[in-house]
Amino acid sequence: MTTFRLLSDPEKTYIDQAWIFNDQYFSVDTAERRLVDTWYNKNAKNIIYALQGEEVAGFFTVIPLTSECTHQFEQCTIKEEEIHPDDILDPESMRYAQSIYIAAIAVKNRHSFLGKQCVAALMYGLCNRIKGLYDPEFLKKIYVNPTTFDGNRFSKKLGLEPVRPAKKSLRAGNDIYALEISSETYAALTAIESRYKQFIDKEEWK
Repeated sequence: MTTFRLLSDPEKTYIDQAWIFNDQYFSVDTAERRLVDTWYNKNAKNIIYALQGEEVAGFFTVIPLTSECTHQFEQCTIKEEEIHPDDILDPESMRYAQSIYIAAIAVKNRHSFLGKQCVAALMYGLCNRIKGLYDPEFLKKIYVNPTTFDGNRFSKKLGLEPVRPAKKSLRAGNDIYALEISSETYAALTAIESRYKQFIDKEEWK
């Protein structure tokens, strides 16, 4: 079994590695690197990398949203590529986010056995991050906008449901999914965290 080291705020070489294989995930509804770099500059804690040795094997991106941006997600009037730095809480205030947006979960070799292990490590990190970083007294919702088959499976695994009961055209036709935070949510996050902890070598949250 392979284990992975998780870290945030990494050296630029790691960021460049991740973007090489992240290209396969781009679609009409995903943000381009130039925009994502502005997210990173606003709050480097948004992106978590899974390392195997010195090689990036995968990463996930979670964005703590302002109340104004939260309202836009709830109304389905914003797309991922329209999230700008002003919509993102800084490191000092992110703990008090009322909502978060999971922008990406990507692995280098997603169809390989190693890729599946990396997904498990990232799932652990995501659940651990949500539970440990955001104040449960404030956090109310998790949003995603799945653009791939795997993304839809992931959304269902976490129990997210469409904000709109029926598909609604949002200029590019994407659909926002959301999960209401509850005690059951935290129990589910803890169960996933416990199941996949074996794939973690170190957690360097910085």
